[in-house]
Amino acid sequence: MTLDQLFARERRAQRRRLRQAALFAALVAAASVLLLGLSGWFITAAALAGASGIVAAQAFNYMLPSAGIRLLAIVRTGARYGERLASHAAAFGALAHIRPALFAAIAAALATIATPDSLASQPSRGAIRADARRATWRCSSSDGRAATQPI
Repeated sequence: MTLDQLFARERRAQRRRLRQAALFAALVAAASVLLLGLSGWFITAAALAGASGIVAAQAFNYMLPSAGIRLLAIVRTGARYGERLASHAAAFGALAHIRPALFAAIAAALATIATPDSLASQPSRGAIRADARRATWRCSSSDGRAATQPI
């Protein structure tokens, strides 16, 4: 399986979560635009009511617009949380399947390249062995030093 096929398979598998994330993102955008419009109108209306005189200022209803602003802010916050939750679930769910497949392909490729017979034929250049059980590289140089690094 190629890397493109692996990505395509995971994209199809995570399609539901990605759609949820997109819907939450659209809700965040809509709530942000409405919040901007409502708060702008509220500030302008309050300024005009204050400039119109004491009767208009006392008759101005500030409870409903402020409740709408608070509702839109809570909707935006909740939708942003839902978008992050869904998008991270999709990304990490895909990574949970891609990473083992990728490492297995790398280990299989290393096993075909570095066999004990091919390493024994060139002792002076240093030997590279892939140990699939511990997933480490062992590099032996010509002077006998060995260094082990995790993959």
